[in-house]
Amino acid sequence: MACGMFVGTGMKKTAIMTTTRACSRSEAGFRKARLSVHRPRVQGFQCRSRVAGRCVLTTVAAVTPNTEFVCPAKLNTTPHARDSRQMFYQDASEAVVAAVESPTISRCSMVLQIPETNIEGDVYRVGTLLELARQMATGVIRSQKKKCVKLCVQQSLGEGIFTGLPLSLSGVRRLLEMLDFEDDVADYVKVGAVSEEEVDDECAAYIVLCPQNIVNGCVVPLLEEMTLAAEAKGQTVMILNANLGDVPSSGGRMQVAGRKERIAFAKSFTPIYHFRLLYQKPFFYPIYGCIRMTVGERWGVFKKIGGTNVIRDPESYVLVDEFDKEPTPQLITGSLMRKRE
Repeated sequence: MACGMFVGTGMKKTAIMTTTRACSRSEAGFRKARLSVHRPRVQGFQCRSRVAGRCVLTTVAAVTPNTEFVCPAKLNTTPHARDSRQMFYQDASEAVVAAVESPTISRCSMVLQIPETNIEGDVYRVGTLLELARQMATGVIRSQKKKCVKLCVQQSLGEGIFTGLPLSLSGVRRLLEMLDFEDDVADYVKVGAVSEEEVDDECAAYIVLCPQNIVNGCVVPLLEEMTLAAEAKGQTVMILNANLGDVPSSGGRMQVAGRKERIAFAKSFTPIYHFRLLYQKPFFYPIYGCIRMTVGERWGVFKKIGGTNVIRDPESYVLVDEFDKEPTPQLITGSLMRKRE
């Protein structure tokens, strides 16, 4: 269906023709719209990954190096532009495909902290999270020759009347079940919870969306059982925007006992993608820069320059430093105070 719309620029209006591919059907009173899914770029190349403190060469899908990465501008403007979202979907999907194809990665973690995916902010948009999950699942299914991918959302935790979900995950599983996929991958997408029973022989990977502990409910034991069961079958478990820190509760839950083991489990996931904006805490404005890492690449610190005038001084991000491991706040501050020559 083609439609025309006008975008105002000062006193001028420019007509833009947009084409949307829509498909609606009724399911329990809900209507669903089909959104286009961009195919991730999949090319072979050699990268280095660390195993037990040493580097080995593995063949994985192509990812964008820091020197070629172009960060979208105006990320404090919400809702984000469609092109900005698609850039992050593509960037993250490349890393996920590379991790699943790598024989040395069995459990991995991913962080994408932009305003629309930051569950701590007031502009969190669950639609962006779902679109990201769809893009990643689509890329893995196509690269793994039509093996299944299971998208997992933690179930209600707690005991008795004190059971519940984090507000950011409320209703997410229902929305995942209603989500439309491309025809060639729709039959290979599954939706499940976080438990050992969800592991089967048909899946190539499990993507767990935003697992987090809550008051009177710890998701770590369930996630650990699921991870061990998947690794025994040679499958990959990936956690997205996880928050596995303890939330001390009554009844001895998440207290000092066992904390060392829980922290060690959270750190056992190999970071395959990390992007977050840099602010002066506790504020979310202005943006000073961003930090990015993708599988096979180093941690890059980008500094935001310009932005005072859209035409004369447009906003952009420049790579100022790179590190072999995640930089500390002191290193990040030092990098932002200087610009690479």
